Amino acid sequence: MGKKLIIAEKPSVANDIARALGGFTRHGEYFESDDYVLSSAVGHLLELTVPPEHDVKRGKWSFTHLPVIPPQFALAPIERSEPRLNVLLRLIKRKDVSALINACDAGREGELIFRYIVQHSKTKKPIQRLWLQSMTDSAIRKGFEQLRPGEEFDGLAAAAACRARSDWLIGMNATRALTKRLKSRKEKSAWSAGRVQTPTLAMLVDREFEILAHRPRPYWRVIAVFEHAGDSYEGSWFDPVADERFDAIACNPPYVISPDAAFTYRDGGLPRDAVSRMVVREAAGHLAEGGFATVLCNWAHDDDWAAPLRDWVAGTGCDALLLHYATVPPAEYAARWNLELRARAPQSYEATVRRWTDYYAAQEIARIGLGAVVLRRRAGASCWLRALDMAQGPSCPSSDAILRLFDAGDFLESDAGRNLGAHAYRFVDGHRVDQTLSHQAGAYVVGPAVFRCLPGIGVEAHVDPRALDVLLECGQHRRLDELVADAAQRRGEKADEVRKLAEAAVRHLVECGFLVPVVDERA
Repeated sequence: MGKKLIIAEKPSVANDIARALGGFTRHGEYFESDDYVLSSAVGHLLELTVPPEHDVKRGKWSFTHLPVIPPQFALAPIERSEPRLNVLLRLIKRKDVSALINACDAGREGELIFRYIVQHSKTKKPIQRLWLQSMTDSAIRKGFEQLRPGEEFDGLAAAAACRARSDWLIGMNATRALTKRLKSRKEKSAWSAGRVQTPTLAMLVDREFEILAHRPRPYWRVIAVFEHAGDSYEGSWFDPVADERFDAIACNPPYVISPDAAFTYRDGGLPRDAVSRMVVREAAGHLAEGGFATVLCNWAHDDDWAAPLRDWVAGTGCDALLLHYATVPPAEYAARWNLELRARAPQSYEATVRRWTDYYAAQEIARIGLGAVVLRRRAGASCWLRALDMAQGPSCPSSDAILRLFDAGDFLESDAGRNLGAHAYRFVDGHRVDQTLSHQAGAYVVGPAVFRCLPGIGVEAHVDPRALDVLLECGQHRRLDELVADAAQRRGEKADEVRKLAEAAVRHLVECGFLVPVVDERA
């Protein structure tokens, strides 16, 4: 049996995969283990071009040649990254490589990067897709256990190719038309235009006019200097409401982990993730009984993304939902938060990103989590905590979903929740179930049933497919024990085995807000 070639989008992701799976030895630009060969692109390695016979050279620009709509497109290596492309092509052509795994970023652009490489190599080897929303070691290992068929993402690849070709067509034709119409003889460069860059430029111009029209007005901020144990810092966080309690607190603090204090909206000015930790704990103290606090936050963590957040909420007297939307490497985090510098001041951008990454190294920060903490004050009771690894960010107002997750936590921690079989359940509206059937080792294998709420808060639930026939009977006011007994009889299996599968699936779906317990009207 041959090895599978894993192609990541960038070297840092390849390093994370090698660490998570283990057993790899590095050989220059790639890793190798008993089962896998692992390498990466460095972003896009190929770009669209026009076959020479259809290209119109610069000296022939004229309106008679517009619009330029080639009958077909070709791919050409990007010069600066061609050595990395050659490495991947050699690995793809290895005789002991029997299949490819697309480990590029989970999105349209990541799909396009991989598909261009495959198209250029002309390989016919089968493809599987690794779809990751988090880069923790456990998430990577789980992703490899749930590889999906490559053809499942043909639609995404087609959308990416359409976007790339539309960018090329709009940029090529708009640039040549504007250049011919507006460029003076003294100008040496073309009038560049594009599908994304031109609307973005218009936004910048509009904003610049707003800035030029601005008339300054004086304003004042009250800032206090606090001293404790020989240290001092400035702040005005919760002091104005020191003795007040609230039914709802929503907070988007300056949670960015950075060495800077340049932007009030972004930089907290405290070490590591101290701002997020402080706001979470202080918000808990300002909640009225039954009140809710939602705090967006970033935090440094190791393998267990939830461990720091558990420490933050411990002893607050609140039930807690820990929502984890993504984990990013420090270098990517630094680049993301300084993108506005890249176009405006490239040298300053590089220096800033380097300074930020040096800070993370000094603070021993290996990963940065992105998400939120939601608290509910519940004094005089044993508080519960739920840590949910979200598949994506929220796509709509999610108050109802949050309340449903708290109701689920209450139910699962109650005496009633300890006997799941004694209750009937119903599914919430607006969810979807996806399931795959893949051909492996000469037989079809049924993948897990994936429950998604679209639109929703971003949570997914993966359920053993063997429990699906029991779950689909929910909503008829029949207790789970009855559904289990019917399924066991129908399958000819032991009731205890079916019950174990069904209760695990129900618990997970209740915890994620897809199932809710209902009152048994016969009781």
